[in-house]
Amino acid sequence: MNFRLLKKHGKVYIQFEKQQEKLAKILWARPLTGRWKEISIVDEKKKEIIFLDSLNSIPTESRQIAKDELIRNYFLPKIIKVFETKSHRSCRYWHVETEKGPRKFLMKNPNRDFLCISQDNIILRDHIGNCYEIVSFRKLDRSSKNAINKII
Repeated sequence: MNFRLLKKHGKVYIQFEKQQEKLAKILWARPLTGRWKEISIVDEKKKEIIFLDSLNSIPTESRQIAKDELIRNYFLPKIIKVFETKSHRSCRYWHVETEKGPRKFLMKNPNRDFLCISQDNIILRDHIGNCYEIVSFRKLDRSSKNAINKII
């Protein structure tokens, strides 16, 4: 299927051969476990227009638009240090240092919001849906590891 992506006035459009362009949004089909793999392009009503196996399925001249949109829509700060964690009832309180600065957040459901992508890579989701990534648990300092182990 031949198509191209266009960016106009901060919005993304998709255009198939000899058809009018449509407003579109670019999404990861599996935002936490399948980043950069499967991509869904949806219309303004979130109805899927096209499903793609990878970014490489997007025409070369449109690929950068897709990459930029995915990065913008799925901001995922990386945790580089854990200062403190607390547990109260089923809630977990985190105070961390990310690559974008210090953050404090609340995790209400650790069974759902603590996702191990691999044995070493972890995604945390706070109570309002923001996600944070621990790229490598093994590479964290001892005090960060201890703080995490204390509440999981």
